[in-house]
Amino acid sequence: MQTLKENHVYQTELIIKKSRFITIAKKVSSKEELNDFLDRYSQKEARHNCYAYKIGIDPQTGGYSDDGEPKNTAGMPLFKLIENKDLTNVVVLVIRYFGGIKLGAGGLIRAYTKAGTMVLDEASFHQIEEMWEIKISFDINDIKSVDLFCLKHDLEVIDKEFLEQVSYTLLTDDKDISFDNLNIEVISRKKKYL
Repeated sequence: MQTLKENHVYQTELIIKKSRFITIAKKVSSKEELNDFLDRYSQKEARHNCYAYKIGIDPQTGGYSDDGEPKNTAGMPLFKLIENKDLTNVVVLVIRYFGGIKLGAGGLIRAYTKAGTMVLDEASFHQIEEMWEIKISFDINDIKSVDLFCLKHDLEVIDKEFLEQVSYTLLTDDKDISFDNLNIEVISRKKKYL
C-alpha cells in the first residue's frame, strides 16, 4: 500500500469539449483533513466538484461524490483509480466548469478517469510501512544498557522522559522484538503506519 508524499498538493488541468477539468490531489489522514481540503479547494462557481478518497489502513474508509453528475460517472471512476493504484490517505478532487457540450455517461467516465489519471501520474508516492511504537520504562542506572540495546537492534528512540523512572518511546519494524535480557517494563506496544 502507498500514499502521496507529505504536504504536497498536486494539480493538473484538462479541457474536453469546452469543459474545463481542474484536478487536485493531496494526502489526507482523517475525515477532518478531508473536509478541510474540500472546503479549501472546492470551487463554488464551478458546475461540479466531484471527488473520491480513501483513509486509513486497518480499518479503511473511503467514498466518493458525483456532485450532480449522473450516478457513478465521476466519483466512482476516481475511486477505482485510487483502488487500482493501491493508495490510501488520499483525496482526488475534480472541479468541472461546464463548457456547454454534454459528454454523455461514457464520455463523463472517460473524462473523469483521464483527469484523475493525469494528476496521479504527476504525483510522488511512498510505500506505507507497518511499524511498532513501543513505550518502555526503566531505572536510570540501566540507561547505558538500554541505549546500547537500542543501537544494536536498530530501534529509533522518538521520545525520552526522565521522571522517577526513565521512559523511552521506540519505533521499530520488528513486532516480535524481545526485551528479556533487560531490566525494563514494556508499558505499551502499538501498531503504526508510516
